[in-house]
This record gives sequence, structure tokens and C-alpha cells, in this order.
Amino acid sequence: MLKYSPEVELLWQQSFGAGGFDTLCNLSLGIHGVAYVTGESLQPSTDYDVLTAAFNAEGTLLWQDLVHGEGDFDRGRAIAAHPAGGAVVCGSIRRLPWNEDVITIRYDSTGNRMWTRTFEVSTGSYDVGKVIAVDADGNTLVGGGTSAFGGGLDYLVLKYDPDGNLLWQAHYDGLGGLHDTPADVATDALGNVVVTGSSDGSDGFGDVVTLKLATGLGMSRDDFESGDASAWLRSE
Repeated sequence: MLKYSPEVELLWQQSFGAGGFDTLCNLSLGIHGVAYVTGESLQPSTDYDVLTAAFNAEGTLLWQDLVHGEGDFDRGRAIAAHPAGGAVVCGSIRRLPWNEDVITIRYDSTGNRMWTRTFEVSTGSYDVGKVIAVDADGNTLVGGGTSAFGGGLDYLVLKYDPDGNLLWQAHYDGLGGLHDTPADVATDALGNVVVTGSSDGSDGFGDVVTLKLATGLGMSRDDFESGDASAWLRSE
């Protein structure tokens, strides 16, 4: 890890590891300049585990944590600093024999796991968390993909309250009925959720698709197209 000043002067650099082959996927800056990172670590006895760590503003490692699922490939894909301190992480854990579930972990500022949630849309489906955000009320939004509805991956959006209770889930299957992959998720001042990413069209080309979720409860593509979800969809 590297930290630069506004004048692009190197302030510090830091290397760390969890005793295996370690890869970081995402970083988020929190209060007091704490840097939170997540990724994966190849461990001798458990294969790939979710790796999360925090560094203070001077580059000192504050804590690190490994999370292992049932299978051999667990990955942290996105992290967001929490306004109350600490961070939330999303990614995937492998269930035996081969399917994957979304994993979401809430850490406090000292690295303790406040809660951990896994989510499976249907038995045997491939479900993964790829992007994450925290709204002004401390709720956690996770965007990812699911294979539960056939035809490739669909957008999957989950919302958890500050205590880790699932408030709602939503999915969206693009007009091409193929792969739909979110690239980011955010909330506005009213608590609406906006998701953007890519969607394979029926013509074989990819489109940019942005959704605004105003209600979120069990939304499907038909809900968006009919307008019953009080949301909007943009595709270019």
C-alpha cells in the first residue's frame, strides 16, 4: 500500500500479508484517515479466505482478519467505511460442492465482527457480492449477481439494517436475458438506491444499465418495465 501527499510525495508504503498468497481488491477511507482494504488470501490449510485489514493514517497495521467458508474459494470484493466507525465488506464464499453465496461482514473500528451474513437466492445458485455502500442511516447496500433465474447472471441488490437484518432483496434481468453485472451502488438523500453496470443485449453487444430503486421489495425486470416499482431504468 502507498500513500501520497497532494503534491504526489510518497508519505509511506506498507506491505503486509496473512501468511499466504495475498491479493487486495478494494479500499475505502474512513474517519481519522483509516484505510480499510479487502481481498483474498491463499492459506495452506483452507485455500482462499476473505482477507480484510485496516491501517491508520500513518500506515501502521491496526488489525487484519480472515474469514473461511465451507469450500476452497472465499473472496472479499468490495469494502466501505462505515460512518459510525469500522467498515462493511462484501464478497463470496463457496458452499460445497460448487455453488457460491454472497457474504457481508460488518466490522467495528477494532476489527471485531459485529455481524456476518450469507445470502443464497436459491439452492445451488451462484450468488456473489461485488459492490457495497452505506447510507446515512447506517444501512448496508450490497450489489452483485445471481444465476438463480437462468440465462446468465442478473443484478442482485440486498439491503441490511445497521444490525444486519435483511430488509429487502431485488433482482433485475436485462432485456437480452444474458449477463448483467453491477459496477457500483449508491444511495441518495432520500434513501433511494441507484445501481449501475453492464448488461448484455439481445444483439450481442453490451449496454450500460442504471437502475434507481425506490421500493426494492422483490423487484423483477417486469416490475421495472411496467413502472410498478416507482423506479426508473436507463439503458444506453
